[in-house]
Amino acid sequence: DCRGPNARLARALATRGDILDRSGLVLAVGKDMRTVYATPRQLKDPAAAARRLARVLKIRRKPLEKQLRDRQSWYACVARKIEPSLASQAVALGIEGVGSVSEEKRVYPQHRLAAQLLGYAGMDNNGIAGLEAQYERQLAGKPGSQVVTCDPTGKCIKTMSASEPVAGKDVRLTIDRDIQFTAERVLADT
Repeated sequence: DCRGPNARLARALATRGDILDRSGLVLAVGKDMRTVYATPRQLKDPAAAARRLARVLKIRRKPLEKQLRDRQSWYACVARKIEPSLASQAVALGIEGVGSVSEEKRVYPQHRLAAQLLGYAGMDNNGIAGLEAQYERQLAGKPGSQVVTCDPTGKCIKTMSASEPVAGKDVRLTIDRDIQFTAERVLADT
């Protein structure tokens, strides 16, 4: 590898395109969330870190502590796709080796409306069923990347190359939200 032993490749995820009805009303959209992570190799006191993080994030301490005690690990997911304000509270604890990254969560503002048609995107924002899967190439966009050089503790010290992510494209449907709502209500009533 010509990048050297301390080079790391990091992906920057692209924002997923929206799914809209014929008049432009949003049926599926990406919501900015945060993922809190830890670098177990950098934690001075994994038990204390687990206790403090579990309290703030309202998660179970014992499974978290088990992850954080793995001194060979460079990465431990503490909490995934949580509200940004909650992630900020966790980072504000000032625990060395704990940080957060932006991650998109797929939400459906019209709730169950046209659910079978829209399908859904999974935890990693990949279309799994319905239009989310059918139009995956358009909705997903293209991720960016960074090659960074890190010191032996894992701290990034230099960006060697970078490419920006390309956002996914919106998909506009021919269905109308109000007509779809009425049709689903009539079907449920019969």
